[in-house]
Amino acid sequence: MVILVLVAIGVMGYILFQGMIEEQEVRDRTDTLPEDMQLEYLYSPHAMNQAEARPIIINYFNTGCQYCQAEIKDMHDHADLTKEAWIILVSNESSSAINEFTESFPIDTTRFSIARDYSGSVRDFFGVEVVPATMVYTTDSTLTERFKGQVRADALYSLIK
Repeated sequence: MVILVLVAIGVMGYILFQGMIEEQEVRDRTDTLPEDMQLEYLYSPHAMNQAEARPIIINYFNTGCQYCQAEIKDMHDHADLTKEAWIILVSNESSSAINEFTESFPIDTTRFSIARDYSGSVRDFFGVEVVPATMVYTTDSTLTERFKGQVRADALYSLIK
């Protein structure tokens, strides 16, 4: 019985350690924004590579997620946030599901880029395990903050101003 308990503790310790290593690898990998993310842009009101330098907010979401919807609505309603930062909404769902969501949900596609992570490479790069997942980058593409779960637009705005 004692051996069984010790084995269980050892396995749990190993799993926790592996999780910590993976989290550190994601942090190291995402310290700077990659120049070429493999995305299919469905709506892109601005050519971010050619536009003025602004902070970039990447929000990984799913169309049926209530927390994602609330976060997107909050960002949408925060006029200063959408004026000061490029906001990219990214989902790994089908183009038709994302388009349907964009048409039925109040998103001003002149202020947001909406993209499809068709290969899952962006999800893997950022280590997205839960949605919404939000990453905030400075004008020089350095990671400022990373959020797992819903975050208020005011908190995002305080990071970029």
